[in-house]
Amino acid sequence: MPLVELDLDVDSSSIPHDVAAFIDEAKRRIDEFFSGGSFQSTGFVPSDFETVYLALREIVNQGRHCGESLCEWGSGFGTVACLASMLGFESTGIEIDSELVEISRELAEEFAAPVDFMHGSFVRREDEHLVDEGWSNADQGPFFMHSEGAATEPGFNPGDFDVIFAYPWPGEANTIDLLFEAAAPVGTLLLTYNGDQTVRLKRQVS
Repeated sequence: MPLVELDLDVDSSSIPHDVAAFIDEAKRRIDEFFSGGSFQSTGFVPSDFETVYLALREIVNQGRHCGESLCEWGSGFGTVACLASMLGFESTGIEIDSELVEISRELAEEFAAPVDFMHGSFVRREDEHLVDEGWSNADQGPFFMHSEGAATEPGFNPGDFDVIFAYPWPGEANTIDLLFEAAAPVGTLLLTYNGDQTVRLKRQVS
């Protein structure tokens, strides 16, 4: 199998004050966003930022990553991409919703987080068939959309990063794996948040 799952013992020690302050502000803005009824139009659901930050910190502490670049697939408010930059990653976010891209850029700028946010889909045109192949929830279709930009730009490959982060919707986990396998070079890590304060870490090995 091209992907192997890795053990990740997350250190649950305290989060630095500046990181906690950033997370609190991101959550405040997300709550404000939801209070306006925007969930239905975007499908955006935030992960547990503390859990993901601790997982990324452990990856750094253990030297699991083979380089310094990280891409958040479906970056939403860009919170994880910003957290990654605080850990020293050269961080990028790809988001299909243009409103969320602007919101994430504003948040990153306010906290001086050097993150590049791109508007578009992380699904390459040549991999679109994998979206249907990987879907495992018979009750609803996959929440993947496509647009011009990002993954469709000449020379841009959404897998050309050392670490990929994604938060799959229920039924999407296999699709994310398939898209990652198709796009990511050998050695790349895939970190996913899976709900209930749990994360999984996988590596592309062939």
